Amino acid sequence: MSDPTYSPAELRRLVEQFYERARADALLGPVFEAAVDDWPAHFDMLTAFWSMVMNGPRPDMPVFKGRPLPKHLALPLKRQHFDRWLDLWAETTAEVFDAPRAEALREKAWRIGQSFQAAQAMNEILR
Repeated sequence: MSDPTYSPAELRRLVEQFYERARADALLGPVFEAAVDDWPAHFDMLTAFWSMVMNGPRPDMPVFKGRPLPKHLALPLKRQHFDRWLDLWAETTAEVFDAPRAEALREKAWRIGQSFQAAQAMNEILR
């Protein structure tokens, strides 16, 4: 069986639903509100990011051009932020997608989170 694909419209719906929750969350909301000043543009970028991550580069999909790691390293993120983000992501993906597609998104997010946390730890050691 091939990997699942995700349309830009599906990913946009996921991103918007997820960040509606995250922005209302007591732990995550203040971080996001301080970091993002143009939510529609942020949703465009995140839709392109998740499209690239889940579908790979394709001419019929949005193109992601960015470097998320440096932006996240500048934020005051702790382990509990990553854990809460993943909990909300799991809830939202389960609502938007069938089980196999939701699980693929959760697994990819977990791996990205692990990479970000490792980079964050290394960054703190090197300071």
